[in-house]
Amino acid sequence: MTHHPHHDLIELLLRPARLSIVAALAAEPERRMWVADLRARLELPDTRCSIHLGVLVGEGWIERRRSGRRMQLTLTDVGRDGYEQHRGALLAIVDRPTPQ
Repeated sequence: MTHHPHHDLIELLLRPARLSIVAALAAEPERRMWVADLRARLELPDTRCSIHLGVLVGEGWIERRRSGRRMQLTLTDVGRDGYEQHRGALLAIVDRPTPQ
């Protein structure tokens, strides 16, 4: 029996807002972005964004750095690797042929 790719999904990213946050950071050349820009791009309310960012920071996927009144986010190597695993699993599920 072959290994089904759903076993490779990362539970942390099963929330659409968290997946969107990590994907947005992963798409940036230096894997970093200002919080305000992220919220605007993803159309996330402040409270919801803050809750999900807190979880991702707590898990070591994102680092926060304050610059004056602004907060910058950086996707860590752990976050990048986890995102790539999750993304690969999603693609494998979508591309997997269905039995006839």
